[in-house]
Amino acid sequence: MLPAIISTLVYTSWSNRIGLKRVMILPMIGGTILTITLILNSYFEEWPLELLLIGSFLDGCFGQFVAIIASIYSYAADVTSIEGRTKRTVILESMMFLGGVVSSAISGILLQKYGFIPTFLLVLAMFAFQMIYWCFLQESYPPRPDQPKISFCQILKGEH
Repeated sequence: MLPAIISTLVYTSWSNRIGLKRVMILPMIGGTILTITLILNSYFEEWPLELLLIGSFLDGCFGQFVAIIASIYSYAADVTSIEGRTKRTVILESMMFLGGVVSSAISGILLQKYGFIPTFLLVLAMFAFQMIYWCFLQESYPPRPDQPKISFCQILKGEH
């Protein structure tokens, strides 16, 4: 959780420079890496469980759930009118609640009926769907041409 919190603080600051769309993809990549490590560890049962820590650490470095929530709410605030923000926030909260309920309801059934690997493959398919959807999003805050270029290392040093 600590890598996710630290990386999210950096990514949200960085998104002001490069736009939210580029930052929004990072947690999806991290989740995909974690899901692939879960699939591989489920398939190769002789592998040590400690290898899951690598996937979890990388997922944390990519921001995990914390970064995707921060970037989605920021994106919604950027692309909606002031009058429509409350409605969009309610829709976002409702979809997160509904997704949590549905996933909790069906994950146990899928796990018992099909096992770990098909369940993780479904999660991987959901990440693929998110990335496809991401491709069609417009940038909420395109970089200005007069804005000086800044590297990721400069952001880490606080030089932005």
